[in-house]
Amino acid sequence: MTPELKKPPHPRRLALESALERAAGMILTRLTILEARLAEGDGTAWAEYHLASQALAALVHELAPAQRTALLTTAELAARLDVTPKTVLRKRKAGQLTPAVAQGKFLRWRADQVPGGTAHGTGASLPAKAAAGYSPGRAVRP
Repeated sequence: MTPELKKPPHPRRLALESALERAAGMILTRLTILEARLAEGDGTAWAEYHLASQALAALVHELAPAQRTALLTTAELAARLDVTPKTVLRKRKAGQLTPAVAQGKFLRWRADQVPGGTAHGTGASLPAKAAAGYSPGRAVRP
């Protein structure tokens, strides 16, 4: 298997990441100032401290490399969910799954947005037929 060549990031993406990193630095500075006020006993700083910490957490979440997961093909997603590719497409049509990219027949899926914990490999490991209480839909003759 040949290694995949990575495309360089788009200049706008780089500018966005740079702006988010600057914003995170500014919020971190503000949090440090607010922490000092809280240490001095200024209870009025709690609300602003709380808002600043939430904003920083959101920025860190956006800047985290884990957020830039690779896109999966329909077959790869089906393997992670332990279903057939046709089932994935049926779930898409029913509105249960939404692709990250959809251009005509070209579909790609983000693993971290799929229900069932597939981003971390914690999805169902047993097929549905092995589940407790499973019985065939019709009589099976030996």
